[in-house]
Amino acid sequence: MALIIRDLQNKVHLENTFLSQLERITEEMLKEENLSADIEVSLCFVDNHYIKDLNKQYRGKDQAADVLSFPLEEDPWEDISTEPEILLGDIVVSLEKAREQAEEAGHSINQEVAMLFVHGFLHLLSYHHHSDEEFKLMWNKMKKIMEIIGYDVYNND
Repeated sequence: MALIIRDLQNKVHLENTFLSQLERITEEMLKEENLSADIEVSLCFVDNHYIKDLNKQYRGKDQAADVLSFPLEEDPWEDISTEPEILLGDIVVSLEKAREQAEEAGHSINQEVAMLFVHGFLHLLSYHHHSDEEFKLMWNKMKKIMEIIGYDVYNND
């Protein structure tokens, strides 16, 4: 398992200890999905301007998003079961947006970034929230991972 983290912004600082926690989240996600393949995920931190440009270019939405996921395969499960090493794709998180949302929710930026990372990771694994059933499945998976790493998604951390 490899988590590649790049920080392309200079507006919000995250502690190195939290970056280590993101690696633990990656490990827990793979365990929960029963994935034993050598998985690689890229996580990129950006600002609102950068993610707004990506959102407009790839989704046609002219606004800053909190997280965007770019899977490399439409069906990663096929490759996961047959390939020894898999690059799932890229997760892009706006740390500016994460900070805003954390302040609104009354919890830490670490908790917000963790939730966004898990959300983006689930999209890389082909989970979506187009219907109520899909949303509930995705929310329950996110809630379980967050609880495993010590965050309650309903309360402050």
